[in-house]
Amino acid sequence: MSGFKSEYPSGIVGICSKVTESDQIVTAMRERGLPVRYLIYPDEGHGFDRPENRLSFNAVTEAFFAEHLGGRCEPPGEDMSGSSMEER
Repeated sequence: MSGFKSEYPSGIVGICSKVTESDQIVTAMRERGLPVRYLIYPDEGHGFDRPENRLSFNAVTEAFFAEHLGGRCEPPGEDMSGSSMEER
């Protein structure tokens, strides 16, 4: 799996899974030398309620698929505008 980078999105206000659990998973991946991009949406829970966050997540996911599965994607442009996404 050389060169494969995982995307790991998480909401902070989720009741199904806490951000501390996401932190543990990402920490374990990094300790094993696995590349991971950890994205946090502090105003979301389990799923995306805000359209701006959904749009940014879809743009990031599209770029991830294009990079790792081949193909092309649209440049993000304004897709990140208004999103609460944070990278950790």
